Amino acid sequence: MIEAEAIELIKNFDDLVGMRSGKLSDLRADVLRASEAGIRAVMPGNFMKKVRLEGDRLVIGDELKLDLRDYDQIIVLGSGKASIAMAEYMEGLLGDRISEGLIVSSVNPCECKTLRRLDLVPSSHPIPSELGLEASEMLMEYGERVSERSLVIFLLSGGTSAMLPLPAPPVTLKDKIATTKLLLESGATIDEINAVRKHLSLIKGGWLGKRLSKARVVTLILSDVVGNKLECIGSGPTVPDPTTFEDAYEILKKYELWDRVPESVRRRILDGLEGRVEETPKPGDPAFKRISNIIIADIGDACWAAAEYLESRGYECTILTRFAEGEASEVGVFMAGILRELSKRKGRRAVICGGEYTVTVRGGGIG
Repeated sequence: MIEAEAIELIKNFDDLVGMRSGKLSDLRADVLRASEAGIRAVMPGNFMKKVRLEGDRLVIGDELKLDLRDYDQIIVLGSGKASIAMAEYMEGLLGDRISEGLIVSSVNPCECKTLRRLDLVPSSHPIPSELGLEASEMLMEYGERVSERSLVIFLLSGGTSAMLPLPAPPVTLKDKIATTKLLLESGATIDEINAVRKHLSLIKGGWLGKRLSKARVVTLILSDVVGNKLECIGSGPTVPDPTTFEDAYEILKKYELWDRVPESVRRRILDGLEGRVEETPKPGDPAFKRISNIIIADIGDACWAAAEYLESRGYECTILTRFAEGEASEVGVFMAGILRELSKRKGRRAVICGGEYTVTVRGGGIG
């Protein structure tokens, strides 16, 4: 049996390891403990320590230093599965320097008693809902409240794409939900899914950043996207978007979804292709001159922490890749082949892969 601290994250640790002692159980335990080490590395209580105060200066890692005396108000906004924990840290750090703010999460506000200065509004994940529509509208309203002497700190983490649905006419929320579901089931990559969603949205693909552009905006990002493409993380609400309506059209065609998505989605994309509606804000747009998008934690942090744990256990450890993608079942076969090869060698060896796999849903599964 293991100590309580070790099973804090993986609740069924003993079931996964197996109750019998022996080499296989020991190996399973090492794998699970390494996984826990990786997860802990990308928990807000750890990575948010990169954000600190030095007198009146807000310091973000080696990336940025801001003199808070330059601003009349500090607004903290956030969205995603880690947004509450990130917001708790910012409240503890900045205290009454925070003027106001809003956090969007899948957690019901009644279940969160920790935030004191920031409002919490609910949304849903992975399928958008009316809750998220209301939350998106509330975030966009901050564009009317900011000035050149406002500092907006936006806390962005995984799940934001689903949590912030603000469909662009004539697309309705119901149409957006249907399209998201089709994309999730198709085996499309998260980059491809987000490229489509950005072109059906009034908040994604840089639109939120453009609305807030009178202010100084700093987006702190927990990346769940392979390769850390800023425009793909949470569909890049504060990042200029290099993808186009043409990309969205080609993706729907590629996965044979063009004739299956709602008619309003096809109309929106065709209007974009023919120049009747505005493209998403593009790189070089002056609206983004005062916006900084900073990744403060990603899959690499998790991989390195897992490797550090395994090396402490005597393993020769290799981070094979931080860019693994593909169909989950096929990746599993590939990894099994690597393990068979390693099993023929002497010594304790471990291989770590980080990335994001896709699942093509067949039958009644949810993916």
